[in-house]
This record gives sequence, structure tokens and C-alpha cells, in this order.
Amino acid sequence: MGYDVGFLCCESHHIYSSIFNEILLGDQEELVAYKAHLNQNLLFDTPVLSSQYVAQHHVLEDIGRDVERDPMIVYEVWKHFDF
Repeated sequence: MGYDVGFLCCESHHIYSSIFNEILLGDQEELVAYKAHLNQNLLFDTPVLSSQYVAQHHVLEDIGRDVERDPMIVYEVWKHFDF
């Protein structure tokens, strides 16, 4: 299906998706621009593109922009078929 970027929240055991929160619903133009690179599943097609997004995210964090501060990881999302 593709690659997402985010982190696992240990206290609530949920996955934070940067694609959902900062690209699709966000207000930082540099991150929202990555919407054009999402596939039909609203994921990145390659881990390389995901890593480029993480690098841009770090730049914005370093200059004090309002972005998520937890360490981001790239993880693969795939559909599981239970036959």
C-alpha cells in the first residue's frame, strides 16, 4: 500500500500519522505540499520519499515552526488478507 511517517504513542497505544495530521489536515505549507506525492491510499510510494519528508519536517522543527516534536519513523503499511 505504501509508507507512512509518525510514531507510536506509548501511553495511549495509538499510532500518530504525520501524513494525516500534518499533510492532510496541517497548516504548514512546506508539509501540506507533500499531498501531491501521496498515492491513492494517501501514503508515500517509497521509503526514500518518506525520508525526504522527515528531513523537511526536521528543518521546520529546528527553526521553531509548529510541527510535531516526537521522533518520526517511516513505517510500511500493507493490507493483510485473511483467507
